[in-house]
Amino acid sequence: MHDVERLETALRALGIDPRHAADGLRALNPFVVAVLLAEHGIRVMPSNKHKIPKIKNWQNDASDDPAQLVRWQARFTSPCWSVLAGRYPEGGGVWILDEDDLAGRERREELEGELGPLPQTWSVVSGREGGGRHYWFAPAPEGPDLKTVAHAMIAGQRGRIDQRGRGGHAVLPGSRHKSGRRYAWAPGCAPDECELAPLPPSWLAALDMADTPAMRSERRVSSGPRARIEHDGSNRVFGDGPGRGGFNGPIYYWSCWFFGEYGTDANAADLIAWLQTKIESAPRDPGRSDSDIARYTSDSYLREQAVCARDYIENQEDMYGLQQNG
Repeated sequence: MHDVERLETALRALGIDPRHAADGLRALNPFVVAVLLAEHGIRVMPSNKHKIPKIKNWQNDASDDPAQLVRWQARFTSPCWSVLAGRYPEGGGVWILDEDDLAGRERREELEGELGPLPQTWSVVSGREGGGRHYWFAPAPEGPDLKTVAHAMIAGQRGRIDQRGRGGHAVLPGSRHKSGRRYAWAPGCAPDECELAPLPPSWLAALDMADTPAMRSERRVSSGPRARIEHDGSNRVFGDGPGRGGFNGPIYYWSCWFFGEYGTDANAADLIAWLQTKIESAPRDPGRSDSDIARYTSDSYLREQAVCARDYIENQEDMYGLQQNG
């Protein structure tokens, strides 16, 4: 049971309605959820309306220190908070399977018929239109980490299930989706209602695991402050296959690089045209459909990714400005 009075005091000092403290993990303010998850050793960070972390170097700096969380909350106006996915260097962490809408649920049910049922574990209902659910799992203590892949290859086939492991994150309950609805714990699946379960061996063997060590990339903005972007090295390479990051990861990586290299006022149309060429020429496995590729090459999807990347780089510049100005 968390210390309600102590949390109330912290919320009051931050200008947050202290009554949220009594709601605990089911609070409608995601900062409260973040603080309570930190007590479980879960590393978290503030994020913006596009679900992009608001701190630099977030893969390393996401924290389970409540004092650090308070400092971030005082500094940022954050409609969302996010959990750092993957196996943490000190042990523990969280792996996440994210089923997108009805198609994702149908694919998950199909996989359960092949691989066996998933255990009850911490689970979050998405605020997105059309539904969706995030299933959280305790990482395997040994072996490769889970990759972060959109429309992951599971049991030899792709579907509308994303996986979040090394280099990934997911939004916390209490955060508001752009639809206006909030993310929330699924009934009976909050941390005070069940254990964070490991993945069954059959599922673990079927998932796309990391096959290369984590790599760091640092780029200097052509004019202005430095923007640091960290990713799994495979997330730089388009296409399917060993050492490649699929499509979603490389799209976001190179979008961030583009605005970091050429400035946030650079013409996104140039970026989109280049991305479309790279996506169309990249290798893909037989299980990936033409409609999947068409989604990644669509102007609307790439514009959305460009907006998120520009927002991320602008946020890095704002943070350096805050540091420089005290």
